[in-house]
This record gives sequence, structure tokens and C-alpha cells, in this order.
Amino acid sequence: MKIKKLILIFALVLTLAVSVMTLRAQLSTVSINNMHQCKEETVYYTETEPVYDYVTYERPTYGLIWVEKNQTNEIGVNGKEEYKVLIKTGTKEVQKSRKICIEDTSQLTINSGFKTLPIDYGNQNFYCSNTESQIICDSKDDGNGDGICQSGESCAVFEIGEMIKLTYTNGNNQLICFKREIKGIPFEVCTDTTVNIRDLLEVD
Repeated sequence: MKIKKLILIFALVLTLAVSVMTLRAQLSTVSINNMHQCKEETVYYTETEPVYDYVTYERPTYGLIWVEKNQTNEIGVNGKEEYKVLIKTGTKEVQKSRKICIEDTSQLTINSGFKTLPIDYGNQNFYCSNTESQIICDSKDDGNGDGICQSGESCAVFEIGEMIKLTYTNGNNQLICFKREIKGIPFEVCTDTTVNIRDLLEVD
């Protein structure tokens, strides 16, 4: 009877340990959801376009002809033919439309366990690209907004690990780092001394 109780207690402890390990694994798992999107508006405009048409011309044809004076066949003009050439004959006004982005609503979401942190980088004029373990955002204000951080561009780089490290930089200047927690998600934030960009972690 005691052995059965010990086995039952062992089974319960093992089940609890597995549950705790599973929960800890869930809580430590970080995933990234990155959505590039914008609000669009249709604009209408007029363009001047060339008008082309075919124009018919004539040209001589050549072949063997009888030359009475020489009493022989020689190469000469034996007729004419028509041919067409496509030429510009004028212009016309054409109404066109296209969609333009009037508001960048791109957003990435960092999911850590049961916690979610949305980062609206679009309205802060950034473009972000990502892998499973890294997010790279570069500013459209002083960069080309291609999601690649280069010297001279204001960038924000997220490195995903047990703690998420966020580095603001625009070169190889000295970094000042500190720890902070946003919506229950721990961060180490580093910024170089010359960077001048808005804080991507300032969320509602």
C-alpha cells in the first residue's frame, strides 16, 4: 500500500514538474509578427501621351528591264510600291489614377509567453525587417528605409534572447545601456551618444 502511495506521489510530482517546465518554456518563447501595411488613397491625374499612326508612302521598285537602245536587259526602275511608317501625329490627354500611401500603419508585435508588445514603427517613420532572432529598423528620416542598418542611418536593432536587447545607433559611437521592462517583457536598451530618434518602446 505504501509503495502504491509512493508511486502515486512520484507520478504527481513528475506531472507537476513537466507542467512547470512546459509553462516556463512557453513563457520564455519569443516570437515576432511583422506586418508592412499602409492606408491608401486613390489620386487622379492627367498625362499627355503621344499619338501614333501609320502614314503611307511610295518608293520605286527595281528589277530587270529591257533597254531598247542597248538591246539588253539591265537593272532599273520597274515600278513602285506603297509602304507604311508609324510616326507621331500628335498628342492626347489621358486620365489616370494610382494609389498612394497616406499613412504608414506598419506594425510589429513581440510575443513573449502570454505577453504581447505592439510596436507601431510605421508612424514613427521606420521600416523594419526581421528574422526569428533579430529585428532591424532604419529610419526614413536620415536613412533609405530598407530595413538594413548602415553607418550614418538612425537604426533600432532588436536582438531576441532570454532578455531582448534593443540598440539605438547611427554609427560606432559609445553605447549607454540600461534595463527596463515594458508590459512585463524585460529589455536591455542601449543607445549611442549621438543618436536622435524617437523611442520605439513608448507604447500606450
